[in-house]
Amino acid sequence: MERNGEKCYKKEDVGTESSQPVQENGCGYAGQVRRMRFFSGKYSLKIDKGRFNVPSKCRELLGEDVYLYAISDSRIQVWSQEAAEAGPWADLERELALHRDDPSKGLSYSEYTTILSNYIPVTVDSQKRILLPPELRETAAGGEGNRVLTGCGDHLMLRTVDDLENAQRKASAAMARFNARYD
Repeated sequence: MERNGEKCYKKEDVGTESSQPVQENGCGYAGQVRRMRFFSGKYSLKIDKGRFNVPSKCRELLGEDVYLYAISDSRIQVWSQEAAEAGPWADLERELALHRDDPSKGLSYSEYTTILSNYIPVTVDSQKRILLPPELRETAAGGEGNRVLTGCGDHLMLRTVDDLENAQRKASAAMARFNARYD
């Protein structure tokens, strides 16, 4: 079944592989779900000569065409082309379309193009590595040394170790509440 151009699946038609968990699909029909790319976990890695290896568990979901987006000095988002087109780019396009006549209510065309220009296309090489472009090598996240790649659902996040530790400290109460549900 299809709705708004999106393929919808009935629960019994969809597998539950850990790499593609069953998620609500937003199609609006109760009891229907779809497969989605889902990155989780933490992977320690080292950036050497501006490159890092893509962890084997992430390679298939990530694909070869990847977009990098520095959201801060200590974090770089890593998006598959498919996820970037379905997620942040689609959101930007909707925001622009909603307020095209009155940019004061949302994004202007200039803001839209500036945000999109910061998504940097790269290709995973034959040795399953990503070469960071020079402008990202100058950030804390893209510099040489030890880093952590974390799963963030539909994308990955390349982070400094300090950034991850700070985020985990801030999220400790929320993590305790979440974990209590399963005790």
